[in-house]
Amino acid sequence: MKRLPLYFSFISFGTATLTLQIILIRELLVIFSGNELSIGLFLSQWLFAQAAGSSVFSKLRLSDRNILRNYVLLFTSFTGIFPVIIFLIRIIKPTLGILPGEQVSFFTLSLISFIIFLIPGFIGGALFSTACRLYSGQKTDSVKNISYVYGLEAAGCLIGGLLATYIGITYLYPIEIAFGVIILGLISGILLLSGFERTRHSSRISSILKISSILILVIWSLGGVETLRKKSLSLQWQPYEVKDYHNTVYGNIIILQRSGQMDVLLNGTPVAHLPTPDIITIEEIAHLSMLSHSTPHKVLLLGNGIDGVIPEILKHPVIQLDYVEPDSVLLDRVAKLMPDGIIVNTDPRLNIIYSDGREFLNTSDKKYDLIILNFPEPSTLNLNRFYTSDFFYLCKLHLSPSGILVFRIPSSSTYLNQPSRKLNATLIRTSQEIFQEQFIIPDDFTTIILSDSSLSLSLPGTWYQRQTERDLRTRLLSELFFILKLDSLKSAWYTSEIQNVRIKPNNDLHPSAVWYSLSVWISLNEPGLLPVINIIEKFKPEYIIALIISLTLFAFFSIKKYGSGNNSIIYIPVFTTGFGGMSLSILLALLFQACYGYIYSWLGFLVAAFMTGLALGTLFSGVRRGKNTYRRLLYLELLFLLLLVVILVILSSDFYLKNAAVYKYLILFMATISGILVGAEFPASAELKAGLDKNFARSASGIYAVDLLGACFGGILTSVIFIPVFGILETIYILLFLKTSSIILLMSLRSNIKY
Repeated sequence: MKRLPLYFSFISFGTATLTLQIILIRELLVIFSGNELSIGLFLSQWLFAQAAGSSVFSKLRLSDRNILRNYVLLFTSFTGIFPVIIFLIRIIKPTLGILPGEQVSFFTLSLISFIIFLIPGFIGGALFSTACRLYSGQKTDSVKNISYVYGLEAAGCLIGGLLATYIGITYLYPIEIAFGVIILGLISGILLLSGFERTRHSSRISSILKISSILILVIWSLGGVETLRKKSLSLQWQPYEVKDYHNTVYGNIIILQRSGQMDVLLNGTPVAHLPTPDIITIEEIAHLSMLSHSTPHKVLLLGNGIDGVIPEILKHPVIQLDYVEPDSVLLDRVAKLMPDGIIVNTDPRLNIIYSDGREFLNTSDKKYDLIILNFPEPSTLNLNRFYTSDFFYLCKLHLSPSGILVFRIPSSSTYLNQPSRKLNATLIRTSQEIFQEQFIIPDDFTTIILSDSSLSLSLPGTWYQRQTERDLRTRLLSELFFILKLDSLKSAWYTSEIQNVRIKPNNDLHPSAVWYSLSVWISLNEPGLLPVINIIEKFKPEYIIALIISLTLFAFFSIKKYGSGNNSIIYIPVFTTGFGGMSLSILLALLFQACYGYIYSWLGFLVAAFMTGLALGTLFSGVRRGKNTYRRLLYLELLFLLLLVVILVILSSDFYLKNAAVYKYLILFMATISGILVGAEFPASAELKAGLDKNFARSASGIYAVDLLGACFGGILTSVIFIPVFGILETIYILLFLKTSSIILLMSLRSNIKY
């Protein structure tokens, strides 16, 4: 029973860690309108700082009494800085003079996020190192000690992820969650000091923690936390007035008002301007799409429906308009402020379906005359799944024999730089693979019209006649408008610009459009980085594999010649496991997202599956271990390699397309197995590394730091380079060679292994 405060503290540590990560990443995404690149960057910076903290504190000499007090101090500091960091994040933009919705440079983003994550990440790493040393003093079996610490922390991460996703984000504001985490840290400290140290000094510290807990609860009950929340939001979005602020499992919704106009922002990106919308944009989207079909009776709208496009669509002879929106909260919030506004709920022809677009098409058997995609450019993996060949084929299955699919991409009718040419070319050629007919209307936003039936749309008179027959009253459309839009010289120029561009097709397993979209953004905002982007784009997976083989051979012959007396080669399988575990997590999340949509509850299950496996693998490997630790580690490495082979075989076939229902649970199963293998390697590696110096706590901290560094590199390389540039299958090949390399080096160390 005496160890219960320790168990509670370690679980609380994991809970606070993942809660902190989720909330801070969401806050930064709102501020900087980030995509998967920034998420990979944020996680990598956190893991780097955590590895540094673990490494530094593992080398400090502390007495048993100082270890407990330092652990309590670190934990309360770790949770106590949470609301301070949130407040700092929210005042970054106004402090730097950056307006709401304005994007910042990649350098600024990297620098600010590094500063934000440096302190909590470093303290988190120091906490783990101190926890290992604290628990080592409670039991004689040090391997079990570090296994319990690592496993209980993983279990806490599981709890924190589920609580933050399904309770915290849905029912509480980030500031409230932050103060809840502070109370959790204070309670943990009180229990530890009361259970393990009953000196006058510890009693004084415990009293301070108790008074702090009561003070926070009093301030909270008197409205102090709510006042801080409103003040931070007011500073964050000045000079606008915050009319509404809400977090859902899909993202952050904020509505700002200034001079009678309201801007709706989703995850920091403007999606609507009310009550007077962008007339030119919405009329082009709605009417060019609707007029492309002679009789658009049944229409499906995927994407943004609150920008004013729905009323324009309903001006046409529509019998039924299905609008698919995953987040019902977004529509409810807008409707409360604009009851007579953009979304025409009273029109019987409008049918709002609360679902993800791809999930709806996967489960529905409806056929449509016209499908309109009103999404932003594929700048993220989440958006890109609506521009892949797999998705275009899915749309094709839901079109009537004369059905039409319409989407727009950012472009130009006068000048396209190289990244823009590649982005336009890859989306156009990807859609050409699926549909027999294609009609392109180039402009600042080029309209792509696709069908398997003949498209006779080149004459301006055809368009104007349909407008006249439907008695459309618009501010933009006219006979001259169509003449200018369909100018043959402009079309010929656009075609010549993209026809000879070398690109990679865009599909679920190779999201190349994300990379080209990133290149476009960099060319406009960070032109100095464009040469670096061009170099990276020329990389091939064969280059990475050749580098892995070369380094493996060098290390192998070095071991044979000089040996490895301190077992330091153990760090290599630890690094590759951290790298592979993080890469697999990103890869499986992308596969799940591409097939089933951004269903946050299922993505929450995916995280839960991995963390469950991590905790089980660590505890089982550390508590029920065999005599030959080296052999156990080697078997785990081989099992990880086998898992990669199985995933590669599944993805190389069309299993995931033909067995959608089974595939969903198969991904969760693979995430669990991945977590088990990653977790099981930790105690085995630490035990082998400690074979000479017998200092298990220090070895555990070193192994933990290397594991985090591997995950750091795996997160940023996989999300930023490997998947968008090489593709998912090629990424798995790289992981296969990386894991094979660590197995070879581990086998070469057999004669040096002590256990």
